[in-house]
This record gives sequence, structure tokens and C-alpha cells, in this order.
Amino acid sequence: MGRGLAPCEELVARAGLPPEMHTDGWEVGRLVVAPEYRSNAEVLKTCLMLTFIGFLEVTKKANAYATCTPVLGRLYRRFGFQVVQKEAVLKDGEPYSLIHGTVESVRQAVLAARAEPQQSVAPQPAVRRIVFAPQGVPA
Repeated sequence: MGRGLAPCEELVARAGLPPEMHTDGWEVGRLVVAPEYRSNAEVLKTCLMLTFIGFLEVTKKANAYATCTPVLGRLYRRFGFQVVQKEAVLKDGEPYSLIHGTVESVRQAVLAARAEPQQSVAPQPAVRRIVFAPQGVPA
């Protein structure tokens, strides 16, 4: 964030958040899952966990933001995010919240989630490793 590329930058600027919540900003938000897996909470949880594990590998300090529906907001809260503004924007008549998490809050939530017993999820989707690289560094 901070380069005018992240769609939620304007929402963060309008939210009146403290300055320390603006530094080292990242937008997280586009999780693409095949339609047959979208209603399976375990698949979504696994995909988010893998994404956040990758995120934690490349940064030690960051503020992560996303916009999401209230239903997805509950899932993000399992990974250390908090709602900072309900109904930050309406899209097609549906409210979207602005959510925020820090590296430490995500780390704690991922560690707790990894400690939970894993349920078998059938059918198994093909999961690719997601690589995050700092700007200017090849992935």
C-alpha cells in the first residue's frame, strides 16, 4: 500500500486510524477458490493459513488490510484480524467491512490454528505454494 495501487487505501485514509496503523501497509484480499470448494470452511481456512504463513515468511512488521463481507470477516478474525470499520463501502448493495491485522496478531492466530486438529476435506483441491517477495526481489 502507499503507491495508489491497493483498492482499500482510500478506505484506510478515511477511517481516521492512528498513524502507526498506516506504516508498512499490505492489502490482502483476493482469494480465488474453485466454486465447488467455496462453501467448505476447512478449505478456506487452509488456503488462508497457507497465504498467511507465506506472508509471515517475508515480513516481520506490517499492517495488513482487507475489505470483506461480514461472513468472510468472521473467517479473517480466526487469523488475527479485527473489523476497524463496519460497512466501509457498499458494493452491489452488500456492505463490506474494512479489517486490519498485524504480523504479530496473524502469527499468534496461525500458531493457534496449526495446533488445532485438522479435519479431512474431500475432495482435495490442488494447492500451490504462494510466494511473496519484497518489491524488486525476484520470487
